[in-house]
Amino acid sequence: MKLMTTIVLIRHGMTQANKEKRYIGVTDEPLLEESVHALVREREKYAEILQRNTLKNCYVSPLLRCRQTADVLFPDVSQIIIEDFRECNFGLFENKNYEELNGNPAYQRFIDSNGQTAFPEGEDQAGFCARVNRAFEALVKDYFYAQINRHKALTNGKAQDVFLVVAHGGTIMAILSQYADEKKTFYDWQLSNNASYKGTLFFDDETGEIEITNVKKNE
Repeated sequence: MKLMTTIVLIRHGMTQANKEKRYIGVTDEPLLEESVHALVREREKYAEILQRNTLKNCYVSPLLRCRQTADVLFPDVSQIIIEDFRECNFGLFENKNYEELNGNPAYQRFIDSNGQTAFPEGEDQAGFCARVNRAFEALVKDYFYAQINRHKALTNGKAQDVFLVVAHGGTIMAILSQYADEKKTFYDWQLSNNASYKGTLFFDDETGEIEITNVKKNE
């Protein structure tokens, strides 16, 4: 049977490294105070996005900036930490920006490869996406089976609870470049801080196939 629900993927608010356009991956820094205030103003927007859907849980990266974002936007919702939703490990490029890396031969090789080569002493795009999407697939299966157990039967195959993720730009890019019905490259799914994508998540419980359709950006 093909099951479905609403999915919302939110990128965390802005940190100091984001503001300075640094590669911020495994560094666990907090949100800027100004970003927290901006997120408070976003609560009403997300309440509208999630209207007519119930929300029991929020799936979040373990890093502080994502947990803080979920705390501000959804203070009454339980957070479920998904370890493999953490951002890419940028290795030797971590916490550096273009001005600091410009002229570095390893960085030039990375740029020349269109971001395909591995970050020195970090992850490559393929490995990062594989890590994120293994976790996503397992989570989708668990989510729908829990929905069936909770509600006994899903009317027209539609789950009642929205599938909500608060994570990193890279995490969201990995998921959508793999599962969105609109085929785009990894970098085509970039998202600014505080912004989100909303779509319809499908899961075939017989074949295990996952697809996300009607993806719309909300900024």
